[in-house]
Amino acid sequence: MNSTPRQTGDLKLVFISTAFWPKHGGAEKRFLGYFRGFAERGISVTVLSGTPKESKAHVTGGHTFSGDTLVNRDDGIEYVYYRLPGKGGEAREKVLFENIRIYLKNAPDVKVLQLLGVHTQHAVSFIREMQDSGRKIVYAYALSQKPVFKLDKTRILRKFVKYFRIRKILKLCDCAVIQSSELKEELNLKDGSHIKIIPNGVDFNRFRRADRAEKNRARESLGLDSRKPIILTVGTISPRKQTGLVVDAWLKVLETYGSIKLLVVGPELNKNTRSYRAYVDNIHKKISESGRMEDISMVGYTENILDYYTAADIFVYAPVKEGMPNALLEAMASGLPCVLTKFTGLSRDFGDVSRHYLLAEGTSKAISEKLIELVESVELREYIAGNARTLMEQTMGMEGIIDQYCDLYRNLATVDSG
Repeated sequence: MNSTPRQTGDLKLVFISTAFWPKHGGAEKRFLGYFRGFAERGISVTVLSGTPKESKAHVTGGHTFSGDTLVNRDDGIEYVYYRLPGKGGEAREKVLFENIRIYLKNAPDVKVLQLLGVHTQHAVSFIREMQDSGRKIVYAYALSQKPVFKLDKTRILRKFVKYFRIRKILKLCDCAVIQSSELKEELNLKDGSHIKIIPNGVDFNRFRRADRAEKNRARESLGLDSRKPIILTVGTISPRKQTGLVVDAWLKVLETYGSIKLLVVGPELNKNTRSYRAYVDNIHKKISESGRMEDISMVGYTENILDYYTAADIFVYAPVKEGMPNALLEAMASGLPCVLTKFTGLSRDFGDVSRHYLLAEGTSKAISEKLIELVESVELREYIAGNARTLMEQTMGMEGIIDQYCDLYRNLATVDSG
């Protein structure tokens, strides 16, 4: 079973990612928030994706379906899912692009393709083939892919291969969209004329500063004590997000303040590797041995993230590397004072240290000290939170970001390939 794009909108965009199923990672979630705006501006969107990896199926809500293809329509967007192998990036992309070629044969009026997350030689071949047919390729570089020894030491060679292949893809495509100047500098591309920096957009109608009454209502709905200070962190439980470091910092805060709640919002991966299971088990062991299990909630995945931002007092984020993380943008837009560590990819777009956020060294002691500064000072919390919200409003408005993408797609569609 194959589908062709809807016949609405004066420009048809095909969005391609292996990971858009049906709950989304950060970059996919971001584009999902843009699609309605694209449609309002006359750009119809079809998403071509597939079934998730085995390690992520339980996190993403990986559905099963009969046959090899499933077509859904939601909010005016068409989603076409192909059955992909459960393991192996090469095998998954091979099957994905084979199906997409068939799809595009039935859609000659599609002139612009937006790629996200694909990175194998199959992607390279596909890009060249599409460009030969006159189509334009946009690639979104959403996460720092430069290997970090601390994180990637057991698979460093494979990570470098992936990194250089992505650089090759970025050179090939008609436009590379990168979220920050830091990520552009990391890639070190000599000819960067086809690179466009577009930061991530935030929906300010959804993510906004809450007053005390709203906080209390959110806490009541989540079963949280309205009197306890609440620290929030958001992200998959993983070494890259350094969830264990955040838990260690919270435990140190408890040495000074005996009643601080930590909310850890994000799923565990379905990974059975010894190193990952040991990492997760060690976090749970520390929590259990602390005797403070009532002061921490391992929430897991939730569709109700807004209530957690509303309920919290402070946000902490300590990954090894990132792009422009949704969680941090949303926390700042929600008026939460943030404590960060200096991760690979940390953008100047997040503002100035001590004005828009507090920056800690990457140790539990240093993070805990910054958290305590915020716990102890209402004035500091208000100062950081107010400045952060204002910065987001000035630079990260979703409507302006959507306009930039739409202008890009239209400009590419009118360029003569000859």
